[in-house]
Amino acid sequence: MSKKIILLADDDRDDAEMFCEALADIDESIICHCAENGDQALKMLNSHDKTPEVVFLDLNMPIMNGWECLKRLKSEER
Repeated sequence: MSKKIILLADDDRDDAEMFCEALADIDESIICHCAENGDQALKMLNSHDKTPEVVFLDLNMPIMNGWECLKRLKSEER
């Protein structure tokens, strides 16, 4: 079975942990990567070979918020 990768950018560690645990309960083949802000999410995306199937962004985060991260993601070709 193929692993599904999901990226979550959320500065609240409790929320991120609950989110990833819920995904694991739904489907054990889901791999949840977590970033603490949009900047870290972009760095994670650029450092991994495989692109996640879905990226979830918290809108209110320090350093780079979800809106700015989404803007940068949409400007990239991939």
